[in-house]
Amino acid sequence: EIIQLQPAELAGTPPVAVAVTLDPAGRRLAIAGDDHAIRVWHLAERRVIQRLVGHTDWVRSLCYSSDGSQLASTGNDGRMLIWSDEASQPLRELMRCDEALSAVAFRPGTMQLASVGFNQPLRFFDTRTGEQLSELKCPCNDMRAIAFSPTGSLLAGGGRNGRIRMWEPASGAIR
Repeated sequence: EIIQLQPAELAGTPPVAVAVTLDPAGRRLAIAGDDHAIRVWHLAERRVIQRLVGHTDWVRSLCYSSDGSQLASTGNDGRMLIWSDEASQPLRELMRCDEALSAVAFRPGTMQLASVGFNQPLRFFDTRTGEQLSELKCPCNDMRAIAFSPTGSLLAGGGRNGRIRMWEPASGAIR
């Protein structure tokens, strides 16, 4: 199936798709674009069911929680937003900084979230409370990607310098 993103304005051009993520049940696809919006596409209904607007610049990364109840987004505006599967306004802003946030990932089976960006350390948050749990040093100051292992016991991250680092999220130990 091909999904054609519609421009925000009638005379506009379609947005560049920058990030996509499927919910754990495979029912919804969240799509972020350079138009600062997130579209939630219902796969069975083949239509946009939500248009999430809260970022003021490109949205760079999206990730659903393990239970599909929350969607996290980060972007060039330095904001990390948490969205509920039932509302079109952000549930919570977890972070706002001066540099772009390039990647976000939920730790499997938890409501813990990791995020990195340009000139940013790796940060962990609890999405229920909004509390920052910890912070780890990154191998470079321009991190672009992070991913948890399926069990959540390891986190890999890499960036502009081409080095990949592995951490144990619970202890912060480098592997």
